[in-house]
Amino acid sequence: MHASTKQLVKTGAAIGGVAFGYGVATATQTVPSTLLTALLLGGGTALVGRWSDPGRWWGMVGTACGSLVGTAVKLSTDVVNVPTTPTSLEPGITVLTIGIAGLVAGNALGPRWGADWSKRPKDLLRSASGLTTGLFAAVITFTYVNGGLEAARTLSSRLSTGLTILIFSLVAPGWLFHLMRQSKVRENPS
Repeated sequence: MHASTKQLVKTGAAIGGVAFGYGVATATQTVPSTLLTALLLGGGTALVGRWSDPGRWWGMVGTACGSLVGTAVKLSTDVVNVPTTPTSLEPGITVLTIGIAGLVAGNALGPRWGADWSKRPKDLLRSASGLTTGLFAAVITFTYVNGGLEAARTLSSRLSTGLTILIFSLVAPGWLFHLMRQSKVRENPS
């Protein structure tokens, strides 16, 4: 495949994945949206090293990033529209669901990477980080164009808070599980 065709496939798959993930995440309630994001992130991490096809790779990364940002948008909107009280279970369920996805991802990123795997965890993190940052910027810019500076500033603050909560809920359990697996492998290298 020609280099420009490969780039077009990667870009199209990423944009299509982002649009799909973002659309589904923002169209559903917060908990189902969180569950979708968790499934995509956990399941995608388990498959990431086995996919060498650029269309699948970028489609999965785009869908995961789109659903993560869409869930953060949904979370930031729900926080404003429905006051969260100590009796509300939704915030806890959201953090728990993403935390479980983090455990799945930490297990999938464990020390069992085969030599034939074309993608590594650092490739996933670099790709997802760049795409999420770009999507965040696009959402804020779109809000600025449609609602002005104050609306963009407000959404930026809420979205930043939502993404911080979601990413910490994902990364903390995933990293801890990954470290525990690595220490077990070092103790029992069989």
